[in-house]
Amino acid sequence: MNQSIARYFFIMMIVILVMITASSTSVYAEDMVLGVIPDGVYPVSQTDLSLISEEITVSLTGGEQGQVSCRFDFKNNGAAQRVIMAVPARVNEKATNVTREEFLNVHNFAVFYEKIEGSVPVKTVDAILNQPMKDSSQSPKYSKWHTFPIEFENNEELSVYVMYDVYFPYDNMYNLFTGFRLESGSLWEGSINYGKVIFDLGPYPMYSVTEVWPMEFFRIEDNKLVWENSNFEPSYNLKVTQNDFEYSENRLYILNKNAAKNRSEITRIKEMIALFETSPETIRENCQKYYEEYLAALDESGIKAIYLKSVLELSELSQEELLQENEFLVSSTEIFEEKEENAIDVSIDGDENTVPEEEPAEDNKIMNSTEGAIEVIPEGEHTRILPVNGIGLVLLLCLIIAARFIIKAKH
Repeated sequence: MNQSIARYFFIMMIVILVMITASSTSVYAEDMVLGVIPDGVYPVSQTDLSLISEEITVSLTGGEQGQVSCRFDFKNNGAAQRVIMAVPARVNEKATNVTREEFLNVHNFAVFYEKIEGSVPVKTVDAILNQPMKDSSQSPKYSKWHTFPIEFENNEELSVYVMYDVYFPYDNMYNLFTGFRLESGSLWEGSINYGKVIFDLGPYPMYSVTEVWPMEFFRIEDNKLVWENSNFEPSYNLKVTQNDFEYSENRLYILNKNAAKNRSEITRIKEMIALFETSPETIRENCQKYYEEYLAALDESGIKAIYLKSVLELSELSQEELLQENEFLVSSTEIFEEKEENAIDVSIDGDENTVPEEEPAEDNKIMNSTEGAIEVIPEGEHTRILPVNGIGLVLLLCLIIAARFIIKAKH
């Protein structure tokens, strides 16, 4: 009997190893739920049309859902014409048991402009001319497009309003990925006179933003992260990552289970929360201290640097330029004397519209890991947990089989 049991257990362990190996590829491939990153408006058929300005609001409404509201100001630089425009309607990816079909689609899409009553008729097509391609292959980035006509008179300027809902991508480390693809604006004639993109965090605190790229031209207003620029030709896209677990009470609870080991991380979390709860008046009254913190934050925390830059009303400087200014700390008296003159002179010569080359980084950047972090689900109306995958089910099955053989052996 003992030899028989040993043989059965040996066979069972081989089966377990084979099943885990076979399932590991799919498990790792599905550690992220795909979704839609908001994009601009594309030309389908147009001549002599300029995108003068654009203002976009990306609102996080809870969970992985969001709303996008856009205003695009166009100028027809020639004769009267009927222009066909397009906005992506579906990401070119396959739905899976993790990424559901609705996550890949734009929802509740509508277009308006002042010359007609009601919404503009929309037609959905599979492709458009000169559509963007995926970075990793030559396949199209989108598999569906919403197209619509706009009528322009000779040399006319029109505002086009676009609204839709999306599901943002997220991963199993609670990272929610959003942003806005500015590059679509480069397809229109000339440069863009003015651009503004607002990320409204809604129910999430500002310190829960864990990545912002690029840091230039961003500021914070209330609970909104605002990017603003003028006279530019977009050659990059905006990226914002938010994590509702990174600074949560549940994460602090986990860290406090081994407080001695995690003391520095606990301190960092508490200091970050305390900074964002500090009144702007207090920060300005201690401007030299917080200016030094701002310089240090350029290497440590993008959202902290943007917050301090916003409160101290600092002008746009690149990270390299600021680090060269370590010896130049503006005193409290100097700042407030210059503020009375409506100018805080901490700027240096250079092209304010130049954005440094993006450092290589994965879109699904993994945040600081926490021992046992996935064991506890953060409180709130939604948690970004991926569905239980193959390995958990395999292990459960193995335990049942093992228990069965043990019972048989006893009998």
